[in-house]
Amino acid sequence: MMAEMLALVVDDEPLGRERLRQLSEDRTDIVVVAEASNRVEAIHALRRSRFDLVFLDIQMPNGSGFDVLTEIGIDKMPPTIFVTAHDSYAAKAFEVHAVDYILKPVEKERFDDAVDRVIQSNERSGLELSHGKLQALVAQMEIETHRLQRIMVRTNDKIRFVRCVDIDWVESAGNYVKIWTNGKSYLVRRTMKSLEEALDPNYFVRIHRSTIVNLERVETLSPMFSGDYRVHLTVGKDLTMSRGYKHVIERFS
Repeated sequence: MMAEMLALVVDDEPLGRERLRQLSEDRTDIVVVAEASNRVEAIHALRRSRFDLVFLDIQMPNGSGFDVLTEIGIDKMPPTIFVTAHDSYAAKAFEVHAVDYILKPVEKERFDDAVDRVIQSNERSGLELSHGKLQALVAQMEIETHRLQRIMVRTNDKIRFVRCVDIDWVESAGNYVKIWTNGKSYLVRRTMKSLEEALDPNYFVRIHRSTIVNLERVETLSPMFSGDYRVHLTVGKDLTMSRGYKHVIERFS
């Protein structure tokens, strides 16, 4: 019979911690021996005690789950299952790096699947594979946190800042780019390539050599006889995705 895994639950929401504790109690191979409600408590617990498994919330006040990883050191982390909201920007990164995670609200089947995978992975490969995945994940998250958040634009004699999440689409305009947001456009002296690299690829995609679109604004895609696609936005605008960019369609899901 397998020995019980000693687990640490890290979540800033009391109901979230209670849910993970209840699901753990339904199993015979996990016992929650400690809880933490924020980054500082989690770090203290990990430095003070040994755990076989950590359930780590990503979004917490005063620091994220990724901050816990970097402060403790990835090579010192026990096997980790991340807990995240459905709309978390990190969910796609977890998929890419095959890191185990569960979505809130946590469902029993998904919880059990994640725990079983961690146990099986440890039996096959030990902690080395787990640490390798975490290292790759943290490296990507460090890049993501440096993504452009706001763009400075000039309007007459004023300077204002447009949040990237508010951008509907961007189009090329000679040596400038034209940023469209809330029915207005602003010229910014920047190349399409540099802006594309600075924007978060989880939310923005280039669909034409002269067009970048916010994926959250895309409502429908319609194929055209030319091989291009008509991209209809929730703001009522139709854009064209050239056939040379149709490989990015999978990014729309």
